[in-house]
Amino acid sequence: MLIYERLSDEQREEGLNEILENAQDREAGVIRQVLDRGLEGLTPRQAWVFANNIDPLFEEGCSIKSCTRPAFVGREFCDVCEIKFG
Repeated sequence: MLIYERLSDEQREEGLNEILENAQDREAGVIRQVLDRGLEGLTPRQAWVFANNIDPLFEEGCSIKSCTRPAFVGREFCDVCEIKFG
């Protein structure tokens, strides 16, 4: 299951726009397509690019070194550490 599929619509749009800021041309085109038409509008090749090059970017490591939970793209802390330190 893609990380993208576990997110709310708001998180999807926020994450895609965050990733788009630093994306290469190929990935940027796929992101714009997803923002416009959703995953269903992708060709098999575009779907592969999304699954392998874009989707993993939705999760980053939490900034707290001892924490192993993922943080959402563009956020410094995971949800738990955000409550404690954010």
